[in-house]
Amino acid sequence: GGMNAAYFSTFPHSPFTGFALLSPITYSCPDIGTRLMLSRQSKQEIFLSTGRYDAEKYVAPLAAIYRGKGQKVTILQTEGHHEFDNWLGQLRAIQAFFQPHSP
Repeated sequence: GGMNAAYFSTFPHSPFTGFALLSPITYSCPDIGTRLMLSRQSKQEIFLSTGRYDAEKYVAPLAAIYRGKGQKVTILQTEGHHEFDNWLGQLRAIQAFFQPHSP
């Protein structure tokens, strides 16, 4: 799921401007960093999360790429693992992240 969200965030005509990447383990798509860097997407809001013994080594490089493109990035580190209970526990934080912002 997290890897797919990263991939979808590169689509040039995506109707979405916000993505939640929960435990984004990206080894299955070795060119995702290049895709992100070459993407013309801008003004995105990216929520990245990782649990303990989860996707820690993937989150920092992804955050650096998104921030380098001027994207808003929020990182959440939990004590959970790569499992649904961990991700379900993040729903309130994700909802708060994507709430409309007051002008």
